Amino acid sequence: MYSQRKTAVFIKHNTHLIYVSDREYCMPYSSFPAKVPSIDDAGVIFDILNAKMLDEAIEFDRLNDCAQVESKAVAVRAACSTYSVGRNKVEADCGTGYWDHYRFSESLYMSVCHANYKNDTILHIPGENIVKIRIVLTGSLLNAFGEVLVSGPGGTISAHDANHGSSYSVKGGIDTKFLIVHCKPDFPTVHFGLGPMDLPKLFGCFTDRNHDCVPIDRKFALTSAMHRAANDIMNACDRPRGSVQNAYLFSKCLEISGLVIEVADATNDGSESSISLKSADIKRLHTARQILEDRFSSPPSVKDLARMVGVNQTKLKAGFKAVTGSTISQFILKFRMEQAMEMLLANTCTISEISYDVGYGYPANFALAFKKYFGLLPKDVRRARTSA
Repeated sequence: MYSQRKTAVFIKHNTHLIYVSDREYCMPYSSFPAKVPSIDDAGVIFDILNAKMLDEAIEFDRLNDCAQVESKAVAVRAACSTYSVGRNKVEADCGTGYWDHYRFSESLYMSVCHANYKNDTILHIPGENIVKIRIVLTGSLLNAFGEVLVSGPGGTISAHDANHGSSYSVKGGIDTKFLIVHCKPDFPTVHFGLGPMDLPKLFGCFTDRNHDCVPIDRKFALTSAMHRAANDIMNACDRPRGSVQNAYLFSKCLEISGLVIEVADATNDGSESSISLKSADIKRLHTARQILEDRFSSPPSVKDLARMVGVNQTKLKAGFKAVTGSTISQFILKFRMEQAMEMLLANTCTISEISYDVGYGYPANFALAFKKYFGLLPKDVRRARTSA
């Protein structure tokens, strides 16, 4: 029921990494990702994985007669009671990369893919009562007809019931990074504390007995907050695992879920955005966002930025707000203030130096803008930092 690899499994326990065994137990379905288990099946798989790891730890303790060695079984049981993690490496004849799988609760799972498949690879999704959020950072997902479903950066959200399965493909020959948040129908109640009257519309089909859950698939543009959180998750997956690491990923998963569900619900009542954006337009707008982040201290004018990314000024201004959730000027201000706060906390530059670095010619103007944004002066932050 499981595969073995020649690397070690580590479990975080009381701030120390310990060996559980000399084998890495991977998710027990060798055909992945051609056949993806349902969220319920994935839960069973995680339980099998955890039980196997626990058996290994108990046997390790039995064979080890050093009295001072803390029980590995206790450490494994403590770790498995909170989160579960499994990794599948892409088979060599299919491409390179991996899929990571996280179970944060009975209501919330997450899959993270960083792979480069040699050919288009189809994923068959079983019918189940679930909402899936897919965030694509690079690469493309294709529908059943081979057409582009979503390209990075972009996202889709779907709701399906147990009677409707689905499938899509990961486009081959390109580096692909995307994540999937799997939410069971009780997710908003369990994790956000929402009552029946407060449930997001996407979850309504699972609670309204008079309404058949017609499969829903909707694309949405990534906001800067979604893009940043998804990038944080991708980067975190490459760091050592442990209880703190998993808790961090859990918080990021909740952050993305809340942001996406809020946006999806806002556009689920016929109030679609007044501007029509194609996939190429969205990519240009994300390029504009990156330019502003790189040149935040001396940003280009709207006219110059529009010329740099290849869109007209009207589409740039309207599209930028639709994609990032803020106007260009609001985005620049937010980024400047966040950078200034980081530099103040780092305590490596004077306040005057920070004001010049973030684009203010006069420290007094910077101090006023900072207080208006955060509610306190830069010197108050510096004073609290140095006295801590």
